[in-house]
Amino acid sequence: MTVDLYILAAGRSVRMGRPKPLVELGGISLLERAIRAGQASSARSVTVVTGSARQEVEEQAAAMEAGTTWNRAYRDGLSTSVAAAVRHAGLHLDPASSLILAGCDQPFLTAGLLNRLVDAACEHPDRAVACGYGGTVGIPALFPSRLWPELLDLHGDKGAKAVLERHRRRLVEMDWAAGGINVN
Repeated sequence: MTVDLYILAAGRSVRMGRPKPLVELGGISLLERAIRAGQASSARSVTVVTGSARQEVEEQAAAMEAGTTWNRAYRDGLSTSVAAAVRHAGLHLDPASSLILAGCDQPFLTAGLLNRLVDAACEHPDRAVACGYGGTVGIPALFPSRLWPELLDLHGDKGAKAVLERHRRRLVEMDWAAGGINVN
């Protein structure tokens, strides 16, 4: 199974007051942590969806040899970053591919977790695979290409969670308690 990772890093970080992807924990930016996890995983490629702070985020991604795609509509909410990832995947990936959406603000994202998503998808190739935490499901999550049109139909500040909830009965859910911890 071919899987590519998309790291969502386009938000305006309004509550934080500075670009969240560039915030450092232990001397390493959140973006670098996410890229490192992706590069150490079985994902074929790592692409960062940029928006706000585009230049700085793209420079850091390029320094780590990660790809980028720009979400021109980042001010219009999370759904636009999801759509930017899916459009990029549609242009660059095999139609039988799957994509993983992950946020740059989850400091406990690891290659091991990403590999668990891929392994579960290999066992259930027609299903989405998502992390469960805090009584809900969310990203990081893996989406087979058959669900990409639904991701493109999201609007406003709705993320991929809406699609995961719609398919909850067929969803492969992996427990990840640390998923509820993000940097805001």
